[in-house]
Amino acid sequence: MNQTQYIQELETRIDRAKQVLTDLKAERRAALEQLQHAEVDRLEEHLASTEHKLSDLREASAEAWEEIKDAIEKAWGELAGWIHERIDRRSR
Repeated sequence: MNQTQYIQELETRIDRAKQVLTDLKAERRAALEQLQHAEVDRLEEHLASTEHKLSDLREASAEAWEEIKDAIEKAWGELAGWIHERIDRRSR
């Protein structure tokens, strides 16, 4: 193999590697979009759960109020932690 042939072969390898990289980037974008959709769905579930607990709190008797309040605080803490974790991931 002479120098010209070697250069052509190396250029072909580089072109293939670039195509693989392009394909991997597209797969990564798709995976990130899917993950983001899953995160949005989870956030919606957490918010709906918290809103439901808020509704329960509005209708609660004096005895049940503290118990429901504690459940809301726990749910809110989980939701806030989840949101902060996502924000931290995006800032990296």
